[in-house]
Amino acid sequence: MIQRLHSIDHLRVYAALTVLFGHAVHVLHESETFQGQQTGFYRQGVGAAVFLAIASLIALYTERERFGEPGACTRYLRRRLARIVPLYWFFTTLFVLLAALLPSLLDHHELALDHTLGSYCFWPVARPGDGRLRPLLNPGWVLNYIVWFHVLFALCLTLRRRQGLSLLIAVLLCAFAVGQLLTLAHAAWFFTSRYVLVLLLGIVCLWIHDAAKGRVELPIPVSVAAVGGLFVLSWNWGMTEGDYPSIVCAFGIVLVASFTRGFRTKTWFSVAWGTLAQASYSIYLSQAFTLAGFVVIAEKLSLLAYLPYWAAVAATMAFALVAGVLTHRYVERPLSDLAARRVGEGRGGQRAG
Repeated sequence: MIQRLHSIDHLRVYAALTVLFGHAVHVLHESETFQGQQTGFYRQGVGAAVFLAIASLIALYTERERFGEPGACTRYLRRRLARIVPLYWFFTTLFVLLAALLPSLLDHHELALDHTLGSYCFWPVARPGDGRLRPLLNPGWVLNYIVWFHVLFALCLTLRRRQGLSLLIAVLLCAFAVGQLLTLAHAAWFFTSRYVLVLLLGIVCLWIHDAAKGRVELPIPVSVAAVGGLFVLSWNWGMTEGDYPSIVCAFGIVLVASFTRGFRTKTWFSVAWGTLAQASYSIYLSQAFTLAGFVVIAEKLSLLAYLPYWAAVAATMAFALVAGVLTHRYVERPLSDLAARRVGEGRGGQRAG
């Protein structure tokens, strides 16, 4: 039985909150009440980078003793896909239905067969309208990287650990190098972008964490302050999505979270924190609907006009968090349990971010 790494829970919460914070700002900027508000940090992609690092950290942490085992490759891939696919397909299908029946509710509602199929298959295809390599469900672009990484990692599990990890790191570094040296397009560009480096963050942070051997532990207040400072730093740098400063900030957040100690006693805060950690995937995917839904309803009821900007951000986030927790309880868990039974895997263990 693999010992639970509590820092993964902290990572999930930080990733969910940073992504949600940025997207809440973005949605509010498009509302009539706050249109033209000048706050640009929602473009940074730091939270998305943390989600990528979680995937690689969990992969290595849970599977590092299984390199070279017969069947390790297929077992790992079945578990990861059973975790990722059901909820993503649920929300992608919901998007397709809304785009077909109520297109006025969606920004990018154009449907094309190749783009729709690519969205379901985690393959980047140019989006109709603006040509960006984004799936129907916009947050799903991160899952394209994560699924690609899981397939690569599963293949590396067929080798001994030293050889498997060497191959994994070499492929990631070579993909990044090719992307910097050559002018590529479409999927080739997508899988050789700077975000490939982020997949190495989780591996490096786990190595640093293991090297410390429990000598460093950060209490929650210190950890939250450090992560908040890094996020504000990424905002003040003012870079665009995927630039190196965002990668540096993401690395710092992952490293801080890896040394954050678990809760010593059970309190309302620890329960709430743990609930957000478990629901982080639902929060991430459902936000495409919950954030916009809240803003539309609040504007129709004229609620936003009575809220200061930052209070509106907090209210929008709170609504999306509650909706994400409910989605986890009543949609994600039943779907994941069904998928796990279908592939012959029980629940439990570390869950992918």
